[in-house]
Order: sequence, then C-alpha cells, then structure tokens
Amino acid sequence: MRIDLGWWMPGFTFPRPSGRRGGQPPVMARFPPTPVMHFTHLDHLATIMREGLLSDTEVRRRGLLRTEVGNQGIKRRRRERCVRVPPGGVVADYVPFYFAPCSPMMYVIHQGGVPTYDGGCDDLVYLVT
Repeated sequence: MRIDLGWWMPGFTFPRPSGRRGGQPPVMARFPPTPVMHFTHLDHLATIMREGLLSDTEVRRRGLLRTEVGNQGIKRRRRERCVRVPPGGVVADYVPFYFAPCSPMMYVIHQGGVPTYDGGCDDLVYLVT
C-alpha cells in the first residue's frame, strides 16, 4: 500500500512500512512542511543563483555584498553571538530564515527604520522553500 502525498508534492508517494502500528502514515506525511523564507535585495539575485544562499560571514569574506538592507546593530550582534552546538561558530555564519511572510525586519524597513538603507520594500524579494 502507498500513501499519496499529492497535496504536498505532486506525484510523490510514500511507501508504507509493514510494521507501522495503527496504520498511521509517517509523521512527515501527516503534517505539511513549514515553509522557510529569506528576503534579499534584487541586486543579490544573480549572485544567489550563481553561488547559492550564503551566510553574512561568507558574503563579506567573498566581497559579494552589493546592497545592505539589514540593521547594522543586529548584524554586529550576530557576528558576536556564539553558537554553542555543533558545528559552532557565530550566528552570522548561518543564513537567516523566517517562518512567516511578514518578518519584523521587513516591517522595520517598510517604516524606514534602517538608517543605512532608504530603498523601501519594492526592491526586496522573499525566497521561499
């Protein structure tokens, strides 16, 4: 017997293990995946298509930053805050994601609250999994 996950991924089916209690589908089949989102400036799309999504640390190391839309105070704290679980590093070593389409940072940008960026939201795009 196969479980149809067409609502989740068209054409994808999950084989049902024979020993599963109660005939329940696997946990991943019972809950739709949570989309994760990352927003960026349009200026960065070509680089993202070529290099993939990179952490702030890696973008700076490679000299790829074209248009900075982030709050500098938050970015500084991300460069200083240690990650205490493997693989470690600092928070800025990881790509930031959101779990909702209206992030607090997008609201701040919309309100003109980022002193180093005055371009507004029209040139920003969300990348969604």
